[in-house]
Amino acid sequence: MLLILGGLVPSAFLIPNTDLSLRILDMPSTWQVASILYCSLVFSSDSAVISAIAYIVIGTFYLPVFHGGGSSGYITTPEFGYLIGFIPSSFITSFICRARKRKTYLNLLYSSIIGLMVIHMTGIINLILGSFANRWSSDIITMLFTYTLGPLPFQLLLCTSIALFARISRILILYNE
Repeated sequence: MLLILGGLVPSAFLIPNTDLSLRILDMPSTWQVASILYCSLVFSSDSAVISAIAYIVIGTFYLPVFHGGGSSGYITTPEFGYLIGFIPSSFITSFICRARKRKTYLNLLYSSIIGLMVIHMTGIINLILGSFANRWSSDIITMLFTYTLGPLPFQLLLCTSIALFARISRILILYNE
């Protein structure tokens, strides 16, 4: 459920103005990626992988829950490689998190950044393979900027928030810290 809601909620940061009022800075990303990383940091690798698979199946065959919609036609889009990256990312993020004895903020942040890189590497592989097969009309450089280089800095910022939320959640759920 968290993944579905994460795909629907836009991400933003509150920035203070000079007069101490707050301004909302919209980011070109949703909480979709952050949600899968959060699940991977807080829950077991089995739960994280199952949630990633369920999210992809629901978005592909049942409900338009992905950032750009959804349906079986979504399989042919460049974005789908990044969604498929949720599966190995959830496993690897959870595995790295569990391998570290202490679940400090920095260890959770490290795990989430590695998970984000796995998502992007899977997406880039899909873009390259699709370009060789002439599946898209845009060139590879434009797509790399659109799908990886553009959103990556903002997603890295979201990793800092996710690591903090995961740390607090792990304490509240009384995991062995």
